Amino acid sequence: MSEPAAPPPVIASGLRPPARLYAGLILLVFLLTVGLSLYVYPRLPEQIPMQFGAGGLPSHRIAKSRIGWLTLPLCGLGTAALLLLLGHGTVRLGRRWPRLLNVPLKEEFLKLPPERREPVYQELAELCWALGGFVSLFFAGLQALTYQAALAPEQRLAMTPFWMLLGTFVAGVLYFSLVPLLRIRHYIRAAAAARKQGSRGKS
Repeated sequence: MSEPAAPPPVIASGLRPPARLYAGLILLVFLLTVGLSLYVYPRLPEQIPMQFGAGGLPSHRIAKSRIGWLTLPLCGLGTAALLLLLGHGTVRLGRRWPRLLNVPLKEEFLKLPPERREPVYQELAELCWALGGFVSLFFAGLQALTYQAALAPEQRLAMTPFWMLLGTFVAGVLYFSLVPLLRIRHYIRAAAAARKQGSRGKS
């Protein structure tokens, strides 16, 4: 009997785009945010608002300092870096202990041969990397809004842009989380069907 055909390539091969592209995007956003933040630093008041209440008024201020002013970009870089590492760790974890991964149709996934599981690991890694890039953009937006608030009357945060930024962030997180999981589910179902078809052909 001839070998069964491979399942439809519903998940493209390779890490799309590669991790270094996401890392480059995150580093670029961080450097631009830090550069612009240092450029406008002399214009900041002596007290910088860092937390805001529901109405947009500041609930916590810090004394003007470069380190304090760069808190948000540094938090964004740290979070994005953790997501990059998580993506790499997911691939390594899946190859060693695939049962520990939380994927759709897990029992069907575990029945696949290792080479057929690889696209799932890659898709999960890309999910983490894409979220890292999106998180870095979100923190850059927060930094811009904080600067605007620092110079505003009463140092009030512009709530409409804030809610737009937050809504975009939530929508992006949902998209970058759910769409890859749907692709993974589709792939596992197609790969499982091909495996069963191949088993029937050999019997």
